[in-house]
Parts: sequence; C-alpha cells; structure tokens
Amino acid sequence: MCFSFIKAEGKPVGKSLVDDTLLKTCNQITLDALNNNKTILFPCDYQIAQDSVDGDLSICSDTHFPSNAVGISVGPQSVDMIKSEIDKAKTIFFNCAMDLPVEKKQQRAPQIYYKQWRIQQEQQ
Repeated sequence: MCFSFIKAEGKPVGKSLVDDTLLKTCNQITLDALNNNKTILFPCDYQIAQDSVDGDLSICSDTHFPSNAVGISVGPQSVDMIKSEIDKAKTIFFNCAMDLPVEKKQQRAPQIYYKQWRIQQEQQ
C-alpha cells in the first residue's frame, strides 16, 4: 500500500506494487493529514527483492530504491522508527500485509510490530 503513496510523492519505487489510479487520492490523503496535524509514517528503508518477488533479498534506503527492485517489507531502520511510534501512540491503524509472507525471512517486520503492540497493551 505504501508504494502508491511513495510514487505519488515522486519518489522511486522500482517494480513495487502500485495502483496508479489512486495517486491523486494518495496525494489528497497526505495533504489532508498535513492540514490536520496528523502524521503518516513512511518507511525510511526497505527489504527489497531483485527483479521479482522471488529475487535475492537486500536492504535499501528510501532514496536509493533500485529500478529493478520490488518492495517486500520495511527495513531495520523503519522497524525501529515504527516501534518507537507504537510506544507513543494512542491509536494504531495497522494495515497488513506489509510483507509477502511466503518466506520466513520476509515476515520479520509485522511480527516485531505485533510484539511491540502487545507489550504496550500489557503495560496499560
């Protein structure tokens, strides 16, 4: 889902899944959030696969997304950023799948977020 938003901002997304019919809507949602002092978090790094979802996995920054790469999940820096925000949040809208859960090595981020959310819930 994030790649439509990222592309709408004119940033590189390689061969990632994008719904081009929603780019204007993505821009409007982002603008509405800004106008209402709301934050939408976007990844600062990604787990990517080369050439297809079955390709070799690696990590890249949001500013150096290869044109032949497919976004699979968020990267480790994004995981840390999002964990920090979960700790401060009153409301969490968790839209999954952030991973393509075909392979165990692609499932790490949602598992970490869920664990962080559970910790937060137990502390309340």
